[in-house]
Amino acid sequence: EKKKEAQDALNALVVMAEDKAHIHYQSVINDALDAKLVPVHKVITKMQQINCGVSKDATGLKQNIEGSIKNFVKGQIVDGLVAIASQALDTLMGNVSGNRSEFTSYAITVGGLGGLNRIDFYMFYYKYTSKSLTAVTEDCLVTSLVISSVNVKDLEPNDIKVIIQNQY
Repeated sequence: EKKKEAQDALNALVVMAEDKAHIHYQSVINDALDAKLVPVHKVITKMQQINCGVSKDATGLKQNIEGSIKNFVKGQIVDGLVAIASQALDTLMGNVSGNRSEFTSYAITVGGLGGLNRIDFYMFYYKYTSKSLTAVTEDCLVTSLVISSVNVKDLEPNDIKVIIQNQY
């Protein structure tokens, strides 16, 4: 019976992780949530991944996330995204407050052809402490990456200059 309860708790955690990934995606595409961010024009690609039992093999998880990022993103930005993901994972797993921790990052990049990209990255980590629950799994991590084109319509010329200047 305890095993079933633990499995139910894990299933609830996975649903919560899926909700967190969905909320992240909705916050990226909804410009009204934060009008001070550079707006999204079109979502180019998104990656959402949920991993449970990650504390047993964080190295394997980093490689898994790196592989997923490389499957979705090409070009010079890959190494930067992988580094951010790796550092965020170390921070999340090492700094759990109240059984959970979150990481959010956002950047504007200039592609090789001069296109402006918006990259939104989110991680949510939850760690069980109950022995009956850790018998099923110890923790759960959701990773969400959204890459979009920038909506330049409402940007001032100086905004674009600053974005480009920060790349060089």
